[in-house]
Amino acid sequence: MFAQSQHGRQGGTDQGGTSLIKEDDLHYPCNSVEDKYKQQCYFLQPATILLQNGRDVDGAFEECDKAPKPYVAACYRGMGRDISGLTRGDIDESRDQCASGTDSYEAWCFEGVVALLISHNWRTDEAVDFCADVPTGAKGRCVETIGEMVPGLHDDTASRNEECEKAKEEEWVTICRRSANLDSRSEDEML
Repeated sequence: MFAQSQHGRQGGTDQGGTSLIKEDDLHYPCNSVEDKYKQQCYFLQPATILLQNGRDVDGAFEECDKAPKPYVAACYRGMGRDISGLTRGDIDESRDQCASGTDSYEAWCFEGVVALLISHNWRTDEAVDFCADVPTGAKGRCVETIGEMVPGLHDDTASRNEECEKAKEEEWVTICRRSANLDSRSEDEML
């Protein structure tokens, strides 16, 4: 049902002709779906919020903050994805816009930006540059996101390690490797 509803969003109605957007309720349909669908719904909801509020990023963050607490992080992650798209991948502007949300959730916004940057060109270079300048408290999660995506980029351990090495600083390389499920020992040491 939820997948059908999300697909139908493009046209603004589901397959039964029911509107998926309510001008007076920016949390609809997320506030009406079963709990098992809310996480994914709130991840996608920023696109609807930004559409309805004229791309007002600050206003969209205010709406994310109003989501039920278990889903605020998902909304911020979706904001990161949408901000990266709105800024056409400009890492400085994306970072600045994510920082305009609530501090305790900004790491989730950064995560959304990183995921889209990597998914866009299947490389970590821009994501590493982006994470290098996020606030220290959010940097670990930012680099973890890179590491989580590295296995989807390369089949071999050597290439995965090379991607994590781009993080440069030992602490961030270690976090990336751990998130990419890479052993800190080299392949030669394991033989």
